[in-house]
Amino acid sequence: STMPKPLDPCPCCSKKPFSKCCQPFLSGKSVAKTPKQLMRARFSAYTIGGHGQYLIDTWHPAYSRGNTPNSLSLKTHDWRSLQILRAGQDGDKGGVEFVADFMDNQGVLQRHHELSVFERHKGSWYYTDGRVDVRPIEQTQDAG
Repeated sequence: STMPKPLDPCPCCSKKPFSKCCQPFLSGKSVAKTPKQLMRARFSAYTIGGHGQYLIDTWHPAYSRGNTPNSLSLKTHDWRSLQILRAGQDGDKGGVEFVADFMDNQGVLQRHHELSVFERHKGSWYYTDGRVDVRPIEQTQDAG
């Protein structure tokens, strides 16, 4: 997919324009102040594709497990929506629980449910890891 224009709705589903939401983080103009902002920016990076360097830069090096900017720049999923269920921080630790829907290669709508963990180091938040559960969304056929 192409880069959203500044006034396009942000890919993180905040209903804000891209320029007022995740774009400043992805372009390096500003740094996420909360785990929730970082989670949204990282979701947008995955959704747009081509932002592997940002994903590596915001991933705690102890947890990035051999991922590279190139591997993270590939769009592996067709992300459709994001809904944040809970987010919070306690000192330099933070967490975000969210569900994100994507269409897999077989055309099946899947729901990614994750509890992400973040750590703050020298004033910047980093993603460490998350507990992830992915399962197909039950497609209910309307008989009407």
